[in-house]
Amino acid sequence: GRIIDGETSQPLPNRHIGIQLFFSSKGGASGSTSTTNSTASTKDGEFKIENLSPGKYAVYLDSSTDSDSFSEPVPFEVIDQDVEGLLIKTTKGGTASGVVVLEGTRDPTVRANLAGTQIFATVSNENSGRPTPSANINPDGSFRVTGLTAGRLMLTLPQNRDHLRLLRIERDGVAYPGGIEIKGREEITGLRVIVGQANGKIRGLLKFPDGLELPATARVRVAIRRTEDPTAYVSAVEADARGQFLVDGLVPGTYEFNVVVVGLPNDQRPRIMRPTQTVVVTNGAIADVTIILQMQKTDPGGP
Repeated sequence: GRIIDGETSQPLPNRHIGIQLFFSSKGGASGSTSTTNSTASTKDGEFKIENLSPGKYAVYLDSSTDSDSFSEPVPFEVIDQDVEGLLIKTTKGGTASGVVVLEGTRDPTVRANLAGTQIFATVSNENSGRPTPSANINPDGSFRVTGLTAGRLMLTLPQNRDHLRLLRIERDGVAYPGGIEIKGREEITGLRVIVGQANGKIRGLLKFPDGLELPATARVRVAIRRTEDPTAYVSAVEADARGQFLVDGLVPGTYEFNVVVVGLPNDQRPRIMRPTQTVVVTNGAIADVTIILQMQKTDPGGP
């Protein structure tokens, strides 16, 4: 096939062409994976990928090798003969740049390991299946992600040995917990991506009110929220029959709790007040807390 500039229709030389293989499992689930069998376009924008097994594929511009452009994947199927005439059209995308700031630790090893880590960018309305745009974090913490489509932009870090987690995205002193809107071809600068080490734990014990007996079908879930980041709850965990629970992978900070009973009809669920206890989590340590639960008072004048 060929790759051309979508605006000028001019051939694009020396562009790396990525390829995806689509598959279906025996259980009916489907997915795709990028392969290492890719190539670069010639001076005339032509490309050839050889030795493909029968199956469904898509080719696209590997945007990590091009400064600002991206392309929609072009699907095709290999059955029993060569496939020709594929045309990839590129589009100029947006960019997002800024600096990654490490919070809550002075460990020089963690700071050194942050350099070279990739930061990934996902856009809310993008469902094309092309690989997620990414960029390396430079030694000074700076980064620049290119080839972004319009929509709500979120940045993430991969799991690594230092248990780093993205805490919030800021721009001009304003936090964007739900992501930041990016327009077509927009260049967003000045982002501050705050990350912290997430290797603290909370070990808790629930003390239920006297006289409260839960049916065997009931389950008690504990949601944990960092008071420094009140917009985001950590995924809820279930307490065992003795009221014990453990949460790990937490960044340092002060945490508060919410306890709910599930597995029962709404009219049979006990109304538990939000606990007042908080606990301080530090890196690499287990914070113990005992949570005294109380029932909500009923309104005698209510329905």
